[in-house]
Amino acid sequence: MKTDELIMALQKLKVQTGSLACIGCKHEDTCGVHGCALIREAVTQLIEQNGWVNPKERLPERGVPVLTYNKWGRARVETLRTWDEQPYFVGGLKAGTDVLFWRPLPQLPEVQ
Repeated sequence: MKTDELIMALQKLKVQTGSLACIGCKHEDTCGVHGCALIREAVTQLIEQNGWVNPKERLPERGVPVLTYNKWGRARVETLRTWDEQPYFVGGLKAGTDVLFWRPLPQLPEVQ
């Protein structure tokens, strides 16, 4: 199973808190409306291992374009706005709410 397939399967399973899928992992106190805390953490770590960063933990540098992944399942190049205190991207998406993950853009190839 590929990493992205594993992530998608875990995201579908995480909502089953308290069902037979819940193994009583002793982390039940941090589960809630967003699903199983253990599965949410596994998804976050798998995504971050692939170079993605959770904006709730660390924001990109303001004014520097980054690749973002938003809650609608779209990847876009965005820039964190430099003119406000709140963490919004130029397109109006809020970091951590609308934008779920970001990563630096890859180096461009040299053109000869």
